[in-house]
Amino acid sequence: MEQSLLYLCLLLLALGLALNLKLTFYLYYRIHNPPPPVALTQVPPGERLVLPKARQWLSGCKVELEADQQARVLLFLSSRCDKCREKLPQLSTLPPLAEQAGVRLWLLSTEPDKRLRRFLTDSPLIDHLLKLDKKAYQSLNPSWSSPFYLFIDHAGYLQAAGTIGDEDWQSFMQQMDEVSSEMEVAS
Repeated sequence: MEQSLLYLCLLLLALGLALNLKLTFYLYYRIHNPPPPVALTQVPPGERLVLPKARQWLSGCKVELEADQQARVLLFLSSRCDKCREKLPQLSTLPPLAEQAGVRLWLLSTEPDKRLRRFLTDSPLIDHLLKLDKKAYQSLNPSWSSPFYLFIDHAGYLQAAGTIGDEDWQSFMQQMDEVSSEMEVAS
């Protein structure tokens, strides 16, 4: 009996060692051969971006983002993202400033209506919410990043893309602060 128990223990140790070696070699391979990074956008800055059709969340009307001859800021937020919730008060101040600056601001989402309603309660961003299907959303935001933005000029060319809070975003916010100051002086 003791000898068979010893063989069983040795077998289990050998299997454990084999599994450990397999995992070690797998990790070594992954560390030295990481997967290619997912692109923030499929189109590099300076290239024309094909914009999908969307549906305005409140009215249900179709919106053709391509038809707009204004500069556009497309925002990608998630109701499950803590950083998005933190940024929501700051982002909620943008719609009138962007409008004054001649920039169209849109929040794009694929989330269920119930979650969006809870997330955007009392936020002016709800008026700027567009729903996309998942394929269209992924064509604009392949990594499904949030909080994420795209800056698109009046001709439809991508000017910048990144995470809200990065250098390009900070530059945009400075411009919006200038617009805010001009609006205060004018009133």
